[in-house]
Amino acid sequence: MATRFDPAAAGAEIENLVRKLDALQDREGRAQAQELVRLLMSLYGAAMARMIDVVRTEGDGGGAVLDRFAQDGLIASLLVLHELHPHPVAARVTSAIAGLQPHLPSHMRLAVVGITSDSVSLRVDPPVGRSGASGLRASIERAVQESAPEISLILIEGLDEDQRLIQIRRGAEVVAAHERS
Repeated sequence: MATRFDPAAAGAEIENLVRKLDALQDREGRAQAQELVRLLMSLYGAAMARMIDVVRTEGDGGGAVLDRFAQDGLIASLLVLHELHPHPVAARVTSAIAGLQPHLPSHMRLAVVGITSDSVSLRVDPPVGRSGASGLRASIERAVQESAPEISLILIEGLDEDQRLIQIRRGAEVVAAHERS
């Protein structure tokens, strides 16, 4: 019986091997190994780009196939890695947040404040005290990271009862800052 491929385990092993490569004392050997990894990544990235282009030439622009790629965690993560994901970051994050809403208490709303290529700003209304914040924060962060792994910063307003938004004035300029009591 064949064992099933575990992408998470493979990713962890790749990270472990890359760390070992970085620690090699033999500079030439380390440089050659790193170049090999770079070339393999480039080769697979170029092949994936060509596959996406072929799919897009299909009758409906390959929309159904591209959507299936986007729904598959392993394929989607590789598409993100090579900047080939068929759906923009904002659409993926907005969809993930909308998917969380039915699992929140009926009086609570989770709103997208802003999205850039590497950060997301969200707001929870009404604010949640510390006792409930950590579980909710973890759920939100997991949903965002699963939908858009390229996001490196997730800001969530309203998860700590003692967190207040204050304004600091400098001449005519207004700067918003978070203060924790």
